Amino acid sequence: MRFWLLLLVLVTAIACQAEDERNSRDHYYEWNSASPAHQISDSDRESPARLRLEWIEWRRTHGIARIYHDAMDEELHARVFEESELLVAEHNAVFMKGESTYELGINEFADMTKEEFAKYRMSREAVSARRQFSDSLNVTYDFGETDSSHSRAKRSLPTNVDWRTTGCSTPVKDQAGCGSCYAFGVLGVVEFEMCRKTGMVLDLSEQFVVDCSYGIDRSGMNSGCDGGHEVIVMDYLNVHNAPPEHQYRYISGVTGTHYACRSPNTPGTNKMKYTKISSGNELRLQEAVAALGPAVVSMSGENRDFQMFRGGIYSNSKCPKTVDHVVSAVGYGNGDGIDYWILRNSWGTTSGENGYGKIKRGVNQCGIVSDNSWTIKF
Repeated sequence: MRFWLLLLVLVTAIACQAEDERNSRDHYYEWNSASPAHQISDSDRESPARLRLEWIEWRRTHGIARIYHDAMDEELHARVFEESELLVAEHNAVFMKGESTYELGINEFADMTKEEFAKYRMSREAVSARRQFSDSLNVTYDFGETDSSHSRAKRSLPTNVDWRTTGCSTPVKDQAGCGSCYAFGVLGVVEFEMCRKTGMVLDLSEQFVVDCSYGIDRSGMNSGCDGGHEVIVMDYLNVHNAPPEHQYRYISGVTGTHYACRSPNTPGTNKMKYTKISSGNELRLQEAVAALGPAVVSMSGENRDFQMFRGGIYSNSKCPKTVDHVVSAVGYGNGDGIDYWILRNSWGTTSGENGYGKIKRGVNQCGIVSDNSWTIKF
């Protein structure tokens, strides 16, 4: 009899505890819906309990598809998320005082370790010396040259250029869990130039580039979701036209791997003309963007606060100059006395300002001219 009495007490206690936990969760969600994250005070945000509640809410919004190996792995990513929360809160306090030119925000990358982010969101490879410049590329001009016409052009450059206003930009895309920035950076410019020539907005297949420019020997070919280089992509597109996205859907962002190439239906025309903008001088790149259009550029994307970038003009002297990411430069301008580049990224529309971002111009911010850049014409 005593045994059954004790069992009844134990069951009742467990039921009460479960009800308390449900009430606690319901109370948190009611609080959260009435108090958005940006309204939380700095002191509350730095509270360990508050940080853990923020983690729970982030999982509901961004992390529903996240798969952690075990409880220890989940705890590791929870700690990374909490560090991101503190970074954002501390930086934005400086931003609100007018002591920084850019704002940060919690996004889908907030729980990623540095190694994970580098693998899935960057992965721009260096080309071997023998492939540093492909003989098959139809290079019409090198903006690294110096002549009198060059100097005159620099003096007459427009103050602001924004190629997004032409109506030839496809929606910002998301490379997701695949190191395929090299495909998105190049095709973003190719799509724009094809639209300028034909008047039609075309959405081309990045999956085609990931699959078909892959080479298992890694000598002169790209490496699927493990990285690649924009020159190899441009070289390959001289031989094979990229099909439309609807014919060759992008799936590597979900699976994290490349697939066997589905043979393209039409051969390349080899009529693409490339302009090389030699590294080391942003005036050359500015002239090329103003005169020719968007450019394929490489930069560093590894800085933690660049991953959390929400808006403004990104300017951080600690951002590395070694490049590991490919984007498209779609314009430039000046805001509040600060020169900037307008970059189109491939991290989805939740990153930066709807997938675009401004970074400081004239200081080789994040290595924007540490390597050659390219424009493309048909």
